Amino acid sequence: DILFTVLFTIEMMLKIIVYGFIYSKDKRHPAYLRVGWNVLDFVVVLISIFSLISREVDSLNKLPTASLRAVRALRALRPLRLIARMENMRVVVSTLLGAIPAVGIFALVLLLFVIIFAILFMQTFGGKLGYCLDPLYSDSVYESRVVPGYNNELEQNDYEECMALPRYNLTRYNTAGVELTDPRFADPNDRYYNGEDGYNMYTEFPQWVNPDFGHFDNVATSVLLLLEVACLEGWPDVMYRVMDTDLKRNYINPYWLSTEQDPNGLYGQEHLPNTYFGAFFFVVWIVLGCFVLLNMVIGVVLDSFNQIKQENDGLTMMTEEQGEWVKAQKAIMASRPLKQATPPKEPWRMPAFTLVTSNGFDLAIMSIIVLNMFFMCITTWDPSPFNDDIKVLAEITNVSNLIFFVFYVVEMILKFVGLGFRQYFKDMWNQFDFLLVLLSALDIAFSSNSVTLPIPPALLRVVRMFRVVRILRILKTAKHLRTIITTIRISIPGLYNISILLFIVMYIYAVICMNLFWQINYTPGDISPFGGASSPWHLGEAFYYSNDNSNEGDFVNRNANFRTLPNSLLTLFRCATGESFNGIMHDMMAGAWGSNRLRCCPTCGAEIDGELNDSCGPAEGFWSLLLMLSYTIIMGFIILNGLFIGVIVDNFTNIGSENKAITVESIEEFREVWLMFDPKGTFTIPSHSLLVILQKLQPPLGIADVKPPLSRAEMLQLLGKLDIPDHGGQIHFLETLTALSHNVCGVPVPVCDTTRRLQRSVQKIPVLSKLEKPQHNALTNYLVSLLQSRWRGYVMRKQYADHVGDSYINDEELPSPHQLRTDPHGTSASDVADTRQAKNNRVSPAPPANGLGGGGDAS
Repeated sequence: DILFTVLFTIEMMLKIIVYGFIYSKDKRHPAYLRVGWNVLDFVVVLISIFSLISREVDSLNKLPTASLRAVRALRALRPLRLIARMENMRVVVSTLLGAIPAVGIFALVLLLFVIIFAILFMQTFGGKLGYCLDPLYSDSVYESRVVPGYNNELEQNDYEECMALPRYNLTRYNTAGVELTDPRFADPNDRYYNGEDGYNMYTEFPQWVNPDFGHFDNVATSVLLLLEVACLEGWPDVMYRVMDTDLKRNYINPYWLSTEQDPNGLYGQEHLPNTYFGAFFFVVWIVLGCFVLLNMVIGVVLDSFNQIKQENDGLTMMTEEQGEWVKAQKAIMASRPLKQATPPKEPWRMPAFTLVTSNGFDLAIMSIIVLNMFFMCITTWDPSPFNDDIKVLAEITNVSNLIFFVFYVVEMILKFVGLGFRQYFKDMWNQFDFLLVLLSALDIAFSSNSVTLPIPPALLRVVRMFRVVRILRILKTAKHLRTIITTIRISIPGLYNISILLFIVMYIYAVICMNLFWQINYTPGDISPFGGASSPWHLGEAFYYSNDNSNEGDFVNRNANFRTLPNSLLTLFRCATGESFNGIMHDMMAGAWGSNRLRCCPTCGAEIDGELNDSCGPAEGFWSLLLMLSYTIIMGFIILNGLFIGVIVDNFTNIGSENKAITVESIEEFREVWLMFDPKGTFTIPSHSLLVILQKLQPPLGIADVKPPLSRAEMLQLLGKLDIPDHGGQIHFLETLTALSHNVCGVPVPVCDTTRRLQRSVQKIPVLSKLEKPQHNALTNYLVSLLQSRWRGYVMRKQYADHVGDSYINDEELPSPHQLRTDPHGTSASDVADTRQAKNNRVSPAPPANGLGGGGDAS
């Protein structure tokens, strides 16, 4: 702690010396405190310094323990310094902070409605949820000695009846083994003095208390409870408890049966449940508070995220068409040509190569995997040694595993032979398959020798099921399924920075909660952050007889607690999903909240340096409310429901939308057609292949199946309109795709940071810098090639017209190569080949080897 504080202080001082503290003479470099991220660093350093000083200065040690502990806990803000040093993280945090103002406005609207309903619920159900807490009689019919209902004979409600009952003390001990009824706790001269009543609140019963989930006795608690209900956390329990309250009177134990319905007639007590009004009010609030208001806030978060994202992308000043074109260019720049496996040179390997690269082979393997999955589904575990059916199923499973393992080994060997080791291991899926086969082989080998792998064998078989995803590249008709998988694949990198932010926020809250709430419901002898030392008192003597002889609560217990950092992270991850965050928050409240008094006391925490700590939450529950509510808002509503879902929805909209001019399906189709001419993925193909590509591509990028078909003149006009640069007789993958997309939806765009980034990305296009500088476009190359071919044909027909008698040249009448070499007109053998192929319906003749293919940039 001292080391890092010193390092951070030195860094801060150096920056102050260089930039100045508040004012800077150099406008290019603002002063230290003029940068928000530096302010954050400054606050963290001050907290660290104060924390170190407070340990040494006695006067500071006399401050309230909770306040001092809270200040020291703020050292957990140190990880925020990481954000200031990661550019992508700063963008994410800026997006997060930018969404807060918009959310704040709608949060005020939500709060207004919550206050209105809080007043309504307080007027209707205030004073009705309390009950008589009578621990020794909690197993009775009415869960206490008080019978629910109003006693007309004595004119007593249940509160008065509860307070009139004989009182008793629970036998409870603190961590030092002292009984909580010890009079020293009421002695002003004792170090553990707890007021005139001592620990009566923790030992003397019965008491009239409110439920653990809260109450409607005042506006503040009503607002809190309604917000929890709007989050759909535990709302049925609250609703049914309200429905059990008495319709006419306050201070009646909630009970679900009326006087007429109860088998004992409530022993003459008068009680009528508030069934219909309670249900009606809650249904109205769930619909309005959750379905409308809370979801509206979440919608605002998503809308703010999209708006800020557009601002970051520079799309706010563009029209819808310009924005679509910029997005299409980004998708194009991220595209790369597909690659085909290279056939082996050895003839004996060709059959294996042809087999493993065929779609039928992939479908067969996928079928085997699906069949394997079926056999895994019939696996059943039954420990009974007398169940013969289970034994038969187990034997079938074992045999099927061996058979499927053989299939996978054969697949691997065939790929080794057909593709070769180098090509095999270039594919990530093949690496994945190889690892699974290897581990499966080790599992079988070790199982025969009664040796187990550290990895469960069943897990290996389940992981293999992910290979089924590969079938999507074969099933072209599964468009929506392909869209979903593509969305997941594209979203994962985009969620990287948000995941880091999520972990940083979770870590900060985990450290703060561990500092403030590690002692909640502490039980001596339980697993603790201090190694689980043995208890100094007899475990046989109950501190509270129920709940398995421990202080564990319903929510903060051995599974969910803040005693260690891993437990804190796991508990907060659970709260981030919204699961029982309010229950954990209530258990973190003070001892006076609900039944918390049965599980804690001011000296029931761990003993540290001779001091007994409080095992209850901070007084008035301020810190528990502040931390858990802020955590739920930041994590649940903004990061998870805002940033996470925003990224996924945005990607799904961009990928799956069929209203866009250029879809992902169109780009994928282009890649597959390009693969026919560039199987090695070199990014370039001969320029004369462009027209053939257009004829194979479906609209909007291509002209295949266009009705009516384009004439030759229209095709040439299209080539001129595309204006694709020609690089020495070659065209580039990205330039071609960009030109085709521009022909569909290209519009002029303003110069901004986004377009500048696109221009810089163009300069980084693979292979482009190695090509010849373009001198003309692909149309010029095509026309020159076509002109050469036709001129050669004309010359040859003219030269040999006297021998043939017409313009058609048969193969038998062609001159010999020797004649061509001695021909004074310079006609070559390649001219003859061109003549054979020059037919009237020929659209894109192959250019000659010595054609004019010089490269070009047709502007």
